[in-house]
Amino acid sequence: MIIVFVLVAVIISVIFFIQAYNLKKLKDRCTVNVTATCVDIETKAAEFGRRNTHSQNATYSFYYNGQNYIGRNSVWTSAGFSGLYVKKNDVVDVFINPADPNHDVFDSFAKRELRNNILIGIVFLLALMPFVFMKIIFHFVLFNH
Repeated sequence: MIIVFVLVAVIISVIFFIQAYNLKKLKDRCTVNVTATCVDIETKAAEFGRRNTHSQNATYSFYYNGQNYIGRNSVWTSAGFSGLYVKKNDVVDVFINPADPNHDVFDSFAKRELRNNILIGIVFLLALMPFVFMKIIFHFVLFNH
């Protein structure tokens, strides 16, 4: 039973760290800071048993290199976690990928998800520590007694 818990915790940690890694790559590609207007907030709802969740993603309008763009990123964030960082018609600074400004946008949603994925991955790894210490102590007592 403990092994199942450990494996699940490791798998969940790896998933969150992979998501954080992909967000970090997005952040690294988005090197140009532009002022943008949030023109839309898309919301998706999902049901998990008795629980409803809502995820959101923002679309921005911004001017870059002599051209107007409508851009968004691929990051969906939980709307209920701590509220929206951006609302429709807000003027905010975002980072864009100069090679693909329509798709690569790093905004406050992406920043929050990057931080949250790292923190959740660490929490799941820390949850393993008591089991690791118990295994070490058990091994020490069993073989050094």
